Amino acid sequence: MPDEATLASGGDAAAGCAGGGVLAGVSVRSTGKGSAPLVASYYKEIRERRPEADFLQQMSYVELSNRLPELLLMRVDKFSMAHSLEARAPFLDHELVSYALSLPQRSKIQGHTTKKVLKQAVAGILPDEVINRKKQGFRVPLPEWLSGPLAGWAEERSLAVDSSLFSSSNRCGGLAFSDVHRWVPGLQLQ
Repeated sequence: MPDEATLASGGDAAAGCAGGGVLAGVSVRSTGKGSAPLVASYYKEIRERRPEADFLQQMSYVELSNRLPELLLMRVDKFSMAHSLEARAPFLDHELVSYALSLPQRSKIQGHTTKKVLKQAVAGILPDEVINRKKQGFRVPLPEWLSGPLAGWAEERSLAVDSSLFSSSNRCGGLAFSDVHRWVPGLQLQ
C-alpha cells in the first residue's frame, strides 16, 4: 500500500481551498507513516474483541472508528453549524449500531441486495419504489440553477471574479471555470 497522509478530519483535503472556508483551522493528525498503521490497529482491535467477526463486521468497525467520526460526522457538524442547522444521525443510536454490528454478513447482504435487514424492517411502511431505488447522494443541482433561475446572478458575479481561481491547477472540489462557463448561457471567459 503506498504511503499517504492519514485523513483525519477532511481538513487536509480542504485546507488548500481558498483559505479552507468553514474547515479553516482544522488540525490534521498524521503519524507521517500513512494511514495503514492506524487502520491496521482498528482491525487488530476488532479481531481481539470479537475473533468470530466476519469481514463485513470488521470493516464496519473500522469505518465507525475512523472514517465516520473523523471525516463524515465532522463535515456534517461543521457545515450544519455554519448554517445554523441542527443535523441528526438517527441510525447512529448506540443500541441500533450494536445490533447492526452483531448481525452476520448473510443477514445484511444477499447477492447484489444490500441493507437487507433495513429494507425488511421498513417494508410496508415505505413504498417499494423508495426501498428499492438506486443509491443517490445529496448533490446540489448547480448546473440546473446556473443555467436557470440563477443564470443572471452567476454571470453578473463571474465577470468580477479572477478566472485564474478556476484554472485546472486550482480545482477545489473539482469545480473548474469551464464547468461554470458551460452552465451559464452567455458567460464569457475574461
